[in-house]
Amino acid sequence: MSFIKFIVAVIGLYMFAGVTTATTLHDISPNAGSEQITLKGTVHSSDTDEPVIGAHIRIQNTDIMAVTDSDGIFTIRFEPDSESISLRISHIGYRPTIETIQISDIQSGVSFQFTITPSSEMMSPITVLSHRVMSSPSNQMGTDKAAFLPVDSGQFLREAGNVSGIRKGGFGIDPVLRGLSGSRLNVRLDGLTATAAACPNRMDPPTSHIRLSDIERVEIHRGPHALQYGPSFGGTVNFVSHKSPDYIDFGLNGDVRAGIESNTGHQKTDARIQGGTESWDFLLSGGISSTDDYTGGSGVTVSSGFQSYDYGLEGGINLKPGHRLTAGWSQSFIRDADFPALMMDMAVDDTYKLKGGYEWQAFSKRIHFQAGRKRILEPGRSRNEQSQPGEF
Repeated sequence: MSFIKFIVAVIGLYMFAGVTTATTLHDISPNAGSEQITLKGTVHSSDTDEPVIGAHIRIQNTDIMAVTDSDGIFTIRFEPDSESISLRISHIGYRPTIETIQISDIQSGVSFQFTITPSSEMMSPITVLSHRVMSSPSNQMGTDKAAFLPVDSGQFLREAGNVSGIRKGGFGIDPVLRGLSGSRLNVRLDGLTATAAACPNRMDPPTSHIRLSDIERVEIHRGPHALQYGPSFGGTVNFVSHKSPDYIDFGLNGDVRAGIESNTGHQKTDARIQGGTESWDFLLSGGISSTDDYTGGSGVTVSSGFQSYDYGLEGGINLKPGHRLTAGWSQSFIRDADFPALMMDMAVDDTYKLKGGYEWQAFSKRIHFQAGRKRILEPGRSRNEQSQPGEF
């Protein structure tokens, strides 16, 4: 019996010791198995003492954070795992600050007050550079796509965007590119200066002496960017002629075009003959065009007719591979061109042009020269009168 009592006494002491130890551990470690606690506070600005809206408060080394409301108040609920925490308070335009808070202070229910200081940063000037990729030419027009080429090259240019023309009569439409015309436009033929307008009233703009049947395409360079053609504020219009075919043996070919318009009585005929061999080639072209006076719907006749004759001869010699010598001669005759928008008409306009060139393909170099002569007769006669036969 005494032995059994001894065993029972030992077991009773052991159980008492376990309960006492658990109670002691609970009293020493208040964080073990603790519930969430709540941290409350406000954030103010140090210069105005006004609440800071949208400030970020984050517990360091965790993803627990909060954002202040319209009154600068925030609330964070978390489970503490240490005796203190570090808060990082930040906002755009303020210097970030870090505050250390004891867990015991949070458990006491204290509302914390935090202050952040505005931060001004001196930044270096920022320069924004934009490099626009310019496509040159900005527009190209092929004459082969036109069902019926107009009598004047200026009229053909009006088919392009941002291009219009000044019409003073049936002949010589002066092109206008983006509102700029006259000397502010650079009109070129194969890169060379076209015939300059000799008349102060610009009855004979440079485009009036360019026959579209000899032109392959028209390049339009808007603005003063095509520096290869010289200075031009408004833009450059370059008429590119058809290239001579590459002959191996002697060849000869040609074409004839003719057309008529019933409204104005416009009649136009163009003819070209070209040929050559591997060493040389030539092109002979010419044309005749004319229009009658315009008759309106009310039967009123407006004097706007003219007659035009022109021809040209060009040739080239291939001296050796990559070296080519070219020369050309052309004449243009305009007769009885009536301009109802002006105080006078143009009875005679004779233009003579001589050009030559040397091409060296190895260095992509070209040397060209051009000379010309122009004669204009502008009698101060009535627009309803016609020139006399002796004026031709």
